[in-house]
Amino acid sequence: MVSHGKPVYPVAVSSHSNRWVKKKDRNKEPDEEISRIIQQCWDEIGAKCVAGPKEPVISGEKRSEWKAVRLFVSSTFHDYHSEREVLVKKVFPELREWCLQRQLHLIECDLRWGVPKDSTTAAVLCTCMDEIDRCHGDTEGRGMFLNMLGERYGWIPGVSDVPADLAEQFQWVHNTSITSMEIMLGAYYRPNRNAAFFIRSPEGWLDKLPEEIQKQFIDHSALGRAQLKVLKERLREKYPDQCFNYNCFVEEPETVTGRPDLKGLDEFGNQVLSFFKEAIDREYPAMEEHDENDPNMREEFCHKCALEQKGSMVFGRNRECNLIIQYAQGEISYEVLAESWDKLAGDGTKADTKADTSDEGIASLSLEDDSGSPESQGEGDASGSSGRNTERKNVLAVIAEPGAGKSSLLAKCAIEAKAAKLDMFIHFVGSSGISTSHTNIMKRLCLYLLSDDDPRLAKVTDSEESNLVHSILEELLEERKQSGRKLLVLVDDLSQLTNADGFLSWFPQDGTSPNMTLVVSMVHGDGIVKTVKERCPYMVTWVTLGHLTESARYNIVTNYLKQYNKTLDPEQTKLVVESEGAKNALWLSMACEELRVFGVFDLLTKYIRDLPSSLDALLEKILTRLVTEDETILVKKTLCLMECAREGLREQALQLLVGDLGQDKPVPMLHWAMINRTLKPFIRISSNYQQLNQITFYHHAIGKAVRSQWLADKDTLTKQHQALAEYFEHHCDDVHLLAREAAYHMNAARDGQKLLKFIRNDDRSRYIDAVSVSRYIREYRCRSVIYREINIGGAQLFCCQFCANMRQGFCKRQMFYNKDSCVLCGQNLNFVTPMVENYAYWCGRHPRPRNMPFWGHGAVCHICKKPIMQGWQVPLHLCRFCHTGIFTICCRTEIEE
Repeated sequence: MVSHGKPVYPVAVSSHSNRWVKKKDRNKEPDEEISRIIQQCWDEIGAKCVAGPKEPVISGEKRSEWKAVRLFVSSTFHDYHSEREVLVKKVFPELREWCLQRQLHLIECDLRWGVPKDSTTAAVLCTCMDEIDRCHGDTEGRGMFLNMLGERYGWIPGVSDVPADLAEQFQWVHNTSITSMEIMLGAYYRPNRNAAFFIRSPEGWLDKLPEEIQKQFIDHSALGRAQLKVLKERLREKYPDQCFNYNCFVEEPETVTGRPDLKGLDEFGNQVLSFFKEAIDREYPAMEEHDENDPNMREEFCHKCALEQKGSMVFGRNRECNLIIQYAQGEISYEVLAESWDKLAGDGTKADTKADTSDEGIASLSLEDDSGSPESQGEGDASGSSGRNTERKNVLAVIAEPGAGKSSLLAKCAIEAKAAKLDMFIHFVGSSGISTSHTNIMKRLCLYLLSDDDPRLAKVTDSEESNLVHSILEELLEERKQSGRKLLVLVDDLSQLTNADGFLSWFPQDGTSPNMTLVVSMVHGDGIVKTVKERCPYMVTWVTLGHLTESARYNIVTNYLKQYNKTLDPEQTKLVVESEGAKNALWLSMACEELRVFGVFDLLTKYIRDLPSSLDALLEKILTRLVTEDETILVKKTLCLMECAREGLREQALQLLVGDLGQDKPVPMLHWAMINRTLKPFIRISSNYQQLNQITFYHHAIGKAVRSQWLADKDTLTKQHQALAEYFEHHCDDVHLLAREAAYHMNAARDGQKLLKFIRNDDRSRYIDAVSVSRYIREYRCRSVIYREINIGGAQLFCCQFCANMRQGFCKRQMFYNKDSCVLCGQNLNFVTPMVENYAYWCGRHPRPRNMPFWGHGAVCHICKKPIMQGWQVPLHLCRFCHTGIFTICCRTEIEE
């Protein structure tokens, strides 16, 4: 390992007899002197080793709570950039996802940067060794430890570089490198079954690199090269089953001018993943497993994961959280709550430039001013500073701009309520496919309130009927009211609720009972805000979650990176915190994550300066990086398809669309797993039509970024809609979804011929509503005006008596007689009294069928194209959707043959 930001060069070494070897003579040390130094080192190492069983006895006890798993990554830096990129951007994301399913948080420690550049050697050493100790903390000295060795031994600190107290604390052996001492502390002094050593072969690529480039990968010191050789031998001897050799290559190595990009690291990544899955599975016994076949248990698990993910890394927001908890416990009144929000809003104008771990690191909060809303009038006013109603209002609505951190706030409230022994229920709308259903909210709350021996439990468990669940919930809430026991109910993001009949039936119109507090969150400006205000005009307290204060931003940046033992220097921290985008919690968390995975310390400050200040632009930058690093070359295609789909796409649909649609072959599962893992932070699974899971973007700004980045070109956009139209027309097995989406994407692709053919000749088009059909046809319809009064410019359309009493003369979706149907869309005319304005005409611009006379000289049947005897013609009409108003417009489409 090299120091963070320190130059890499050979330094003086000493034996324990204090015999110094000068820096300039390092490469001239006689072999016997090197051998003597190495032998002394390993004698001292051997004396410090602790004998003990390699395989400790496993207790077999199951965990009762979530745990953090820390994994330390050890290697020299400059020659291991490629491997660390593979780990941070491919291996660890998959391992982290696997850990989450086991209710574990994976925190990898990749110290490519993180120690301020002006740190002393002692600070660098202490940071590295302390982090290894943290990894050992929960595993009795068997922390997760990954070491990678190549042809560099690393920097060897001199005796004066390692203070005596640190040398004693970490059992330092002089004349060894930092990387070597990491190995000693991580796995050699004490047997560690959770340590893996990956040794890279230089064969076939290193000697082909230009000489200057080879220096990045080969140790310059004779002592270092000799120490490295012995270290590899000792590791293979001590851990024969935990040492792994791996190969790689460089494309056209002779032409490399900068840092080479090592290829062929897939096997390396798979071996690392496999080893640590087995190690974690052995070291952290699974918590009580949920039954995958039980939908209720599956749903509970989704919400537990959401709570842990959203609430485990919330920094700041302490005073807001405390106010909600105190209010739920009845410790403060509504008046105190309202005044406190006002005070928080005032605090938001202050700025503190130091990292803050106290309650001062909060966001600006203010009471919403809804002067035109019902609650701002009369004694129900909850938004003005005067005339406040001091009656306790047990429903609190938090509204915020997208990304402001409302979900994290509610998650933190849930965690704090649990710690305070307050009975609490939380529901994250959007955390699972069915979580967007209002029935699901009521059902989960019923299951929470019901005891195991209650006979109503079976009814709720087996029922999806909204009215039944609602009636049982009302009974349970009444029983809870009578008991007097306090209850806090938190429902996050009502904006994602499926807009179905009665979707707010669970929301109390007249407030809750005194012992129950309901807290909900919504996106500012969303239609749900107005709907809730109309339903509950007086009994809701509305508060707005404002921007993060500067002190809160410092707090978040400092603590987020601190988890991974990384620290920005003051200049870098200031650049992040003072960015305009940092006022938004989502921008700040995404920026911190980008910095965490960034691997070039020398370019870190420039990278921070180049971070876009807007959320949309930052998303574009992140998505561009993901597409650039995508080995499947399918992430971009997936993003574009998702953006073009109106209501999201089912997983099976995406797999087929991303694969070979023409051959009906979905994308290989390995590739799909890689795509899913890459995009997981940006997507959500929601319930839509028929409660089937739909994959959509987590945030509307993601779709906006995709459209700006890759769909600005009209031809590219058209191709995506054509692919979606093809899928829905020929591969979708849901006829309602097929009809609706196929027509939409044909129209979006401006393929009028295909659209009209589908509407008129495909029986499945009957599932498209009449308004949509009329709207589609109108886009391709001739716009010429017919002047009936002067009998020029067109011909009225008639049919014969025979065709008038037949069906489907205009299109296959037509259900009634031709005389009672619209010429254009086939819609029934019975609900419209045919008037002269509804008569169907063609203008003179269009060629008439053979034998079709001019205006006033007889008629030809529009359907069978045969002449009609005088007095036997039946006029044809347009429906109210296709009739354009006071003018008579030609009803022929421009694209008809």
